[in-house]
Amino acid sequence: MHVPSAETNSSGQFVIEELEPGTYDLFGESDVAGYPNAALSFYRKEEPTKVFLRTGDTAKVKLVLGPVAGAWTGVLIDKANGKPIAPPHAPHFIVRKVVDPEDSIEFLGPEKFRWLIPADVDVTLEIRAEGYEPWFALLPLRFHSGEDKTMKIELDAEPKKDSGS
Repeated sequence: MHVPSAETNSSGQFVIEELEPGTYDLFGESDVAGYPNAALSFYRKEEPTKVFLRTGDTAKVKLVLGPVAGAWTGVLIDKANGKPIAPPHAPHFIVRKVVDPEDSIEFLGPEKFRWLIPADVDVTLEIRAEGYEPWFALLPLRFHSGEDKTMKIELDAEPKKDSGS
């Protein structure tokens, strides 16, 4: 299914053309500025802006982004050698809301990472990387709007399996 989208101009204006009649939920995001994709329920605090279009209609909409998320940045280090890990497959990052652990988001990414985390929500953090023991934050964390938490996370290699002689 094609999801219509548009980039804003330098004034923040955008146009989405050739929409079929219907009701549309509008979301905005700017990863660089810290506004996560509010189309994902994990980041949404409010109902989306709705627009109803009939044939031939145009609509002017003021779309307000926010709130700015916190950012979890860092690097995954092999605890034994102190070097950034390089697993065969991208590490798997899992972030869960403490009040509702089913409300979670998962990221696949490099050993040097930056993920947006909802502001002012207690979350748990988990990392899984092939060849390494799973890593869990010992306590829930809270990221404030615009806050950047940088971590150097040391992963323990999985124990070598005994081949049994």
